[in-house]
Amino acid sequence: MRAGLLEDARPGSADTAAAHAVTVQPLRLQPDNEGAPASAAASPVSDARYARAQYLLMVITFMDAVEYGVVMPSLWGYLLETLALQRGTDEPGSGLAAPGGDHFHDHYISGLAHSYYGVILAAFSFASMLAKPFLGFWCDRRTFKEVFGITLAIGIVGNVVYSTARHFKMWELLLAGRLLSGAGCANSALSYAYISRTVEPSVRSAALAKISLSFPLGMVMGPAFNAITGALDLDLGAFKVDPSNSPGLLIAFLMLIELLLLTTMLPEPPPYAPAAAAPAQDGQRNEGLRASFTHAGSSMSEALADLEPSSRSLYGEVRGP
Repeated sequence: MRAGLLEDARPGSADTAAAHAVTVQPLRLQPDNEGAPASAAASPVSDARYARAQYLLMVITFMDAVEYGVVMPSLWGYLLETLALQRGTDEPGSGLAAPGGDHFHDHYISGLAHSYYGVILAAFSFASMLAKPFLGFWCDRRTFKEVFGITLAIGIVGNVVYSTARHFKMWELLLAGRLLSGAGCANSALSYAYISRTVEPSVRSAALAKISLSFPLGMVMGPAFNAITGALDLDLGAFKVDPSNSPGLLIAFLMLIELLLLTTMLPEPPPYAPAAAAPAQDGQRNEGLRASFTHAGSSMSEALADLEPSSRSLYGEVRGP
């Protein structure tokens, strides 16, 4: 009996080998992604569709900056015309230009314009600042095409509203139009989130640099678009189109083209991976929200810069010479 026990305990016995195999088998390491769904592998991929989409995002960012630059040169004269019509005269500035005119009335219109000009100019950047965090939050939970499409539609409506202010003799439409336009142009921050999800890390910096370059280029080129709007002078029934309100109509038309291109040239980025399958992507989940907060700060600086010249001008009006 003792000999039998020793025989069973020998390293070479079949029973011992079987027991050893049972003990070792649970220690085998399984791949981390075994059993994970195929959709979990959501990472930037090389795709020609995403490369083409970069150019569309560059155009959208460029036009966001152009809108600011093309409106600013004509805003002062457009505001004077609208206020003069709203306050009961058809010839703004006539009292200042011709002897014997109504100097008090013209000075009153000019004072109102000084007060409103900075507010209207800053409204664009202020609305953009408020909208960017919301758009980032929205885009992290919905599709990029949906957010870009709706913001472009809001921008189109805002520019049309801006162009009708003189027709309806309401300077408030200038303010409403610039607020809507600023909210519509807040989508520029989403371009950076889109690039981070669709471009490989090895070329991501170059892609982000292209998007960043589009905005200052648009700021520089924006006033040059007044060469187009300055040549427009026509009547569409009772509605008059001239250099004062044509910038809004021009930008609305260009945004409509962007909206049509968006439906065919902007593929959705890869979906976010489930947290259990790819925990490393948790930090990427709120990429749109982070990018939006970053650009909201720059919009706040622009809004304050727009208000400052108007405040100094108004202060000078109060103090007098």
